[in-house]
Amino acid sequence: MLNVEVSPAQAAEIPIVANLAELYLHDLSDLGGPPIGPDGRFGYPRLDEYWQDPRREPYLIRVDGSLAGFALVLERSVIAPELAGHEMSEFFVLRQYRRRGVGRAAARALFGLHPGLWYVGELGENRPARSFWRAVIGRYTGGAYEEKQWTTAGGRSGSAQVFSNAPGRVDSSGFAFSAEVGSGQTYNAHSPTYLGGAVRDPLQDLREALEGSTQRPGASVPYTNLDHSRESRTGIPEIVQVAGKDVATVLAITEAFLDESGRVILSRLRPAVLRAVRESFPDYLVEVAPRAHMAVVKRPDFLRPSTGGQVGIITAGSSDASIAEQAQVVAEEMGCVTTTTYDVGVAGLHRLVAPLQRMINEAVDVVIVVAGMDGALPSVVAGLIDVPVIGVPTSTGYGAGGRGVAALLSMLQTCVPGMTVVNIDNGVGAGASAARIANRMAAYRARATEAT
Repeated sequence: MLNVEVSPAQAAEIPIVANLAELYLHDLSDLGGPPIGPDGRFGYPRLDEYWQDPRREPYLIRVDGSLAGFALVLERSVIAPELAGHEMSEFFVLRQYRRRGVGRAAARALFGLHPGLWYVGELGENRPARSFWRAVIGRYTGGAYEEKQWTTAGGRSGSAQVFSNAPGRVDSSGFAFSAEVGSGQTYNAHSPTYLGGAVRDPLQDLREALEGSTQRPGASVPYTNLDHSRESRTGIPEIVQVAGKDVATVLAITEAFLDESGRVILSRLRPAVLRAVRESFPDYLVEVAPRAHMAVVKRPDFLRPSTGGQVGIITAGSSDASIAEQAQVVAEEMGCVTTTTYDVGVAGLHRLVAPLQRMINEAVDVVIVVAGMDGALPSVVAGLIDVPVIGVPTSTGYGAGGRGVAALLSMLQTCVPGMTVVNIDNGVGAGASAARIANRMAAYRARATEAT
């Protein structure tokens, strides 16, 4: 495990920060950054002010004692002291330490050093930075951040994430600010009320596509068009269906998502593909759910979110367990705690009483009920409890209406209002839907607690 240290840069270390800033500005040179000077240097404007103005704070990032990057933090109190906020003015990690969890650890350390309102902005052209900050801040806050747009007086634009890590709720309604950054430009933005939940433009990616700004660097994968922002946009992580793809394509997709976010979920996994994944990514963790035919591949330092959402999962028969475990994998990867019980179908309904009571006592937010054959159990459960129920028909069955058709039709014809039904054997979809519900409820509970 890498030891990441973030420490204030002392006045004697100004040349070190200046040298690192040259590498940073070189990285930005293909995004319209400042031109190189006649002396062969980019030159970061007014860098000395970070050691002269107490409201500007420079930091050095080290890994196992070696230099790894730097960060410059602006106190938002320069503009709006009543909000006591902060801006991540610059943030840079050397290439050799990228995609190894160093940036995430350094960012979390900086957030912890400055509790309060935070503003982190990226240029519209800098899509990798936007994906990085969405992932880091999304995990750090459990999704409780705003995303908004900013523009400069010179016509440049981009997005920004705004969140608070201070106790209680921050209301920044009507907060309009402008702050000077290292490039000498002025960034202007307006922040809507911060309510503790993720607030972003749902059409942002579509607008970027129409504007032609969605091209991103990195190796392309034949026959694919990967959606790297899906989790930040929808709350559902990327899940790669292995069925129908050759081994080389699966490995290429897996590598792309590991490079981007540090995790990828594989479904309908074949043994040959699993062996290839293990061989190709020996330094990564491969967590296998054999009955679900799924695997989660992740960096050793990847931190799965913990949202506080609670999902109950019930199966009618033991044969339905593989589909139930699909839902369990997805819900847990989305940050939820799951409670499971198996083989409590209507052929012996007395078996349902104790486990269902346990789930009610644990105050689960939603219950997934998986059933094949006659598919009756979801309707029974939905008629007994006051939390959402998602019915999952399985292909367990035979004869007339076999392969899940009878179970699907039975659930669609339920007499219980409000029961949701997904397609046959769609444990993945049920897990995603349930986790969305549970995570919303968890966010509501958190806001209610802060308000008291």
